[in-house]
Amino acid sequence: MRKVVALIIETLCKNETEAIMRRAYNKLITRKIIAKRHINCNWDEYSLGGQCCKKCEPGFVKNVSCPTDTSKHCVSCENGKEYIDHINDLAKCLRCASCDSVFDVDLSSYVADIVEQMTYEETLKFVRYHRVPETKIDEIIHDNSDTSERKIHFFQAWLQRHGMNGTYEALIRSLRNLQMCAVADKIERKLQEAVSNSE
Repeated sequence: MRKVVALIIETLCKNETEAIMRRAYNKLITRKIIAKRHINCNWDEYSLGGQCCKKCEPGFVKNVSCPTDTSKHCVSCENGKEYIDHINDLAKCLRCASCDSVFDVDLSSYVADIVEQMTYEETLKFVRYHRVPETKIDEIIHDNSDTSERKIHFFQAWLQRHGMNGTYEALIRSLRNLQMCAVADKIERKLQEAVSNSE
């Protein structure tokens, strides 16, 4: 009888040990799976389904669930009717309640007047804020030795990238976001004066 009791106790202990080890192993596997799902994406990306997807530039929205190439997977908003003023992972543009209705002017006629109100560093900060490619900035620096000419070309590169609709509002809002309120005020006054004189 003693042998039977010892065998039963030994079997119970062995089964409990295996159960504990099985639970520990399952917890470890679960932690590994959870750790694999957490992905660190770049600032211009977002995580979806365990992979990093590219965010679209301002003025564009995605046309696939997970963009990998923004030139193919991001489409532009309809000018004058829709907008997106920030880098995003949206599938639809926002409706524009009053696109360009506040005060719209073709800024291309006033580039020299605008950049005259900004320092070289402020102009660079502005175009980088709007993600004008560094290759374009370097090209402008290489092709123009005069800082005034560089400022004009920097601003023209932003205008070309942004498009004509909403440029005035985007310019003033961006300058204020960049803590360049005094520059925004000067440009506002200068443009309103120039437009009223031309009417």
